Amino acid sequence: MTTAIKQIDKSNTDLKNFIDNIGESVNTFTYFNSRDVTVIDNHILTVLLYKNKEPIGYGHLDQDNGIIWLGICVIEKEIGKGYGKKIMKSLLDFADKKKLSLKLSVNRNNLAAQKLYKHFDFVKIYETQSNIFMNRYYED
Repeated sequence: MTTAIKQIDKSNTDLKNFIDNIGESVNTFTYFNSRDVTVIDNHILTVLLYKNKEPIGYGHLDQDNGIIWLGICVIEKEIGKGYGKKIMKSLLDFADKKKLSLKLSVNRNNLAAQKLYKHFDFVKIYETQSNIFMNRYYED
């Protein structure tokens, strides 16, 4: 089994393949429920994680109104195998090189993702009925 992370743009047809195979992960990663894949034109960074040449993970840094949002997702059948950590490391290495502070929103029921984000120094700043919002500030 080989894995690789690749930076992509909207011309990468594997993104649609990833979205089509997301499975139950769509219940907690709702980013593409209300957006077309062309939204990645505005991303600072978009990556896919491949396992044996199949896209199994996705990550982005998306700038919106001066806030840089981090988002990641692993397809349902590959959750719990450490792939989220690989995606996070790739995104955070990029963010640290660019000295970027980040924000994210995570479903309150997604306890595994919350644990992952805390592991990477994200801290809860507030919560709503359905989501928890977390920040990770860049520090020299």
